Amino acid sequence: MLGHELTHVVQQRQGRVKANVPDASLPINDDPSLEAEADHYGSLAAAGTMTDGTGTDGTGTDASGSVSSPIIQGTWDEALKDARRMWGKHVDKTNNLHNGTVNELFDNVDYLTSNDKVRFSYSLHSKISDIFSVTGGNYTELEEAQRLLGEEITPFFGQDEDNDPDIDYSQENDNDERVHMMDEDEEDSNVLLVEKRVAMEIKTISSHDDLQINARIHEAIGQLDKRRDTGQYDEYVIVIQKYHPENPWPYTKMENRAAAELSQAKGYSKIGEHDQSAQL
Repeated sequence: MLGHELTHVVQQRQGRVKANVPDASLPINDDPSLEAEADHYGSLAAAGTMTDGTGTDGTGTDASGSVSSPIIQGTWDEALKDARRMWGKHVDKTNNLHNGTVNELFDNVDYLTSNDKVRFSYSLHSKISDIFSVTGGNYTELEEAQRLLGEEITPFFGQDEDNDPDIDYSQENDNDERVHMMDEDEEDSNVLLVEKRVAMEIKTISSHDDLQINARIHEAIGQLDKRRDTGQYDEYVIVIQKYHPENPWPYTKMENRAAAELSQAKGYSKIGEHDQSAQL
């Protein structure tokens, strides 16, 4: 594995690797010949065979010895396999924390003084909330992606927080817009479905404080304003996932109407509810 990855480093230092995957938000190269070369030298390294790599000077580097713009190398099935491996490690780590470390933090407080119990409990709550605000959002992104795939829509996760929405996808226009392409021979004419590109921002609420809802909505609207400025998207969706049972949101119908007016004022016209989340 190490030899394989080091070969990719050498390839990039030699300037032989160019991004070749269109419409990717990150520079990616999936050239099978470069992958085969990396497999070959990786196998030699694993067997302990001496080699000067793929370089011509015995060092495997170019004159500068540096990579000006690193490119992600690998085939799609390797990326999927590695993602599955990392997720397995995440699940194992989470289970170990749940079964041991974290439960002990919850349970072993009897020896603490009254003042220490108060301070410890609030500090632990803050730490768990911080963790959940990150992981909860990520989990909701995975759930939304699974929902979209179930509708035969391909979701793409954002790679750059400043420039990409949490999820980027395309689907047929709700208005059923169609473009009629006429050839000279009318029998060969085609009707093309018009697709709209959607930017989705996802926010999670792990607090009982209902004021957090408005803060998250405004935060998401600010992010979608940036996406709208690019002119690349046709529709904008905000998903709010509420995890705290004592949080009163989504309020009454009147308050929901006020939230809808807020979103419509910004050009985000969808509002609804599914499970414990809502889309604006």
